[in-house]
Amino acid sequence: MTEAELQSPPFSMPRPASAGTPTSPPARPASAAVAPAPADEPFPEMTTRRLRLREITQDDAADILAIHGDATVMRWFGSNVLPDLGAARRLVSFFANCRRAATGTRWGIERKEDGRLLGTCGFYSWDRNYRRCNLGYELGTFAWRKGYMQEALAAVLPWGYSRMQLHRIEAHIHPANTASIELARGFGFVQEGLMRELEFWDGRPQDMLLFALLQRDMKWPERKESSILNYRWLQRTAYRIESMLLSGK
Repeated sequence: MTEAELQSPPFSMPRPASAGTPTSPPARPASAAVAPAPADEPFPEMTTRRLRLREITQDDAADILAIHGDATVMRWFGSNVLPDLGAARRLVSFFANCRRAATGTRWGIERKEDGRLLGTCGFYSWDRNYRRCNLGYELGTFAWRKGYMQEALAAVLPWGYSRMQLHRIEAHIHPANTASIELARGFGFVQEGLMRELEFWDGRPQDMLLFALLQRDMKWPERKESSILNYRWLQRTAYRIESMLLSGK
């Protein structure tokens, strides 16, 4: 999953101008409808059946390096392998700065059982006026194929729609990252196109698939018999999170 955290300006086609009337740029939505910046509030920690989604701190730098320094994990992530602990600390600071600047929120995915950091997930490139944002995520290889990211996103996606008032969430996924594609489609993400040579890492340009999820299209992933994730728990978690957000707690 890409993590090129670039702030790209939104584009839209202006309406045709009438004869003799100059064409003016399309108006942005009124700022009165914009959700308040999440940086104005305490970090939104959440818990699920097996996970605690919490703020990433400098105490996590060694674990971040272990994950982002692994070439297997970073193969399709969208950036190069982190070389040292200093780079990991800068990444942690970057996540914190994104929240302070109200451009996104990144959660550390901690396993309740032993407190181990499994990876991260969250939103970036938040455009509040257009109510859209990008989604990024990654797990250490030791946490793959256990349903952890599905469980984390089942909490994070509803939070984005409810708390950030998002209408559209985008995910940029490498065409060869079949596991990530399957995960996104399980929540209802739709592939909208191929973005040729959108990003550059590992010494060469990389194509990325554009996936998007509108709020009304979100669904809960079907439970696989081989998965240890409980489907009814997903539904209950979504209901609890939605009730909590609506009540303002």
